[in-house]
Order: sequence, then C-alpha cells, then structure tokens
Amino acid sequence: MQHACPINFQKYDNTLARIASVYTMIILGVYFVSGNVLVFLFLFLDLFLRTYVDTKYSILYFVASMTKERLRLESMMKDGAAKKLASNFGLLFLALSTAAHFLGYDEMLYIVIGIYLFCLFLDAFFDFCLGCKIYYIYKLLR
Repeated sequence: MQHACPINFQKYDNTLARIASVYTMIILGVYFVSGNVLVFLFLFLDLFLRTYVDTKYSILYFVASMTKERLRLESMMKDGAAKKLASNFGLLFLALSTAAHFLGYDEMLYIVIGIYLFCLFLDAFFDFCLGCKIYYIYKLLR
C-alpha cells in the first residue's frame, strides 16, 4: 500500500500551524514552571476552537498570524485532514494531561506531555506530521 495522508480537500496554512506549534510548546513549558492546570485547559479550548469551530477564534492562531506577518513568512497551503487528525491527538494528549494532573499521576503526566512535545517539535521544526504516519499504519491494519 502506498503511503497516503487522509484527504478532505479543505486547505490550511501550514506556516501558521507550525508557528502555533512553537507557541504551544512554549505554553506547555509554562506548565512545568507554574504547575497550573489552567495551561492545559487554555490549550485544550484553543485547539478545540481551531479544529471544530473556526481558527478566527483561536488566540494562538491570532498570535501566529501576527508573527507570520511580522516575519514576512510565505503561506504554505496543505490539505487539512492530516492536521485535523493530529489535532484530535493533541486534544487527547491535553485531556490525558489534565486528568493525570488532577489524579496526581505525575509519571503519566510527564510521559504524555513528553510525547505531545515531541510531536509538536517534529511538526514545528521538521514539518513532519506524525498524524499522517499513524493514518498510514491504520490503513495498513484495516
């Protein structure tokens, strides 16, 4: 089977998504410094708005678009299905992190945040979408 990303024919600006990934990484760093669970709740709400409502309601996308404009970066449009799948994984990571925080499962909390940070790092700095790879494996097993 040939490698394929999911396709939904809805485009998104990959440059904005990568900048938002950097900001998400920074905000997750705030959790490590403060231990404030509101960090997860903010990121969950912002990612939920981006994924299921509209990016115009996302604070991170607003800041990312200002950064893109200030740095005069080019837009790179891509199909949005893989990013939607990756966003669903991000929502799962944030939900698990919030639950682990409230339940006091520190080891699980740090493992989940570590995996999420790794995925964000790959996306932000190498334009590598782990969601596409997971989708490909899913299609192989199905």
